[in-house]
Amino acid sequence: GHLPTHHFIMAAALGLDAAPPAAPEADSIAPDCKEHAAAGAEQASVRFALPTALHHAEIMKHPKLMVQCAFDAQGALAASADGTGEDIDCAAAQREGLMVYEVLETGGFLKLYCKPHARFYWHLQALTNHCVPDWKIHYSIVEDDLGTAWDIISAIFIEMRCMSGLKVQTQGARWPGWQRGREFTVYIYRYSPAFEEQSDDVIYARQEWEQPESFWMEFITRTETALLAAGVRTRGVAHGDHAIGQYASLRNEAFVIAQPQWRLERGASHEDVGRRGRLVYPPNDAGFNAASHVCPLAAYGPRRQPWLGPVLALAVILLPCATGWLTLRTGTV
Repeated sequence: GHLPTHHFIMAAALGLDAAPPAAPEADSIAPDCKEHAAAGAEQASVRFALPTALHHAEIMKHPKLMVQCAFDAQGALAASADGTGEDIDCAAAQREGLMVYEVLETGGFLKLYCKPHARFYWHLQALTNHCVPDWKIHYSIVEDDLGTAWDIISAIFIEMRCMSGLKVQTQGARWPGWQRGREFTVYIYRYSPAFEEQSDDVIYARQEWEQPESFWMEFITRTETALLAAGVRTRGVAHGDHAIGQYASLRNEAFVIAQPQWRLERGASHEDVGRRGRLVYPPNDAGFNAASHVCPLAAYGPRRQPWLGPVLALAVILLPCATGWLTLRTGTV
């Protein structure tokens, strides 16, 4: 879509690409991810033994039953709760260095998330009208393979002690065609100062809870390799996402003001939305980063050129001098 003039000025001053890349082809695989996979294929296997209670087949026997598990630093199961008794005391668990994960089926999705971090994050996103960075790794998975994908990605998610959440489309749920390629979602937590404006208690939504780019690149490499080894089938990268691998793609789903040139997938007309200035879920036509937030994976976002900023700053200083000199010279002649 068209970007305002100030976007191009700021992009040039910061050494960024002014426009986001075009939507990738469905079968495209980023070279960077191939290199990561080749270098780390040995470590990319699933080493963590997912507890039986967290296996997809076991969960779907009683999908409405909330399951909790606490793991120590070595990945050993330290405590569990099946929703019929008392919940795990998260505060006490954290004092002992344990990570608590919870499974819940709701709204057509089966969710696994770090408690309480992820739930607090989602709550703050709602309070900020979903305008804060909302970066997600999507995995394109054929419906019949979603259970296998759940067991693989969840195991790596817990083993690496991810502090966000993930969700998978519930098999049999109505899944719109325009969401093809987003059957499985992993959230990348990113802090926003807006969180502090919405709540005085942001202990679980601080900047130090962000996990770095290297963490997420390892996560993507390991999940891609394990899914491929298990023969999991892909539906092709989602339109509007930025392709990373054979299964994974990247997208920021922070809400934005609709642009006239976009086609909205959710039935609202551009005229009505634009006239009222309403915020909307970014349509596929808007690309992978409609809100132009800083990309958590620099390899797939606008690249900063360290030398360009100082050069442009020097140009801003010298330009008036050069203009004055040319004016004097022209006047002399």
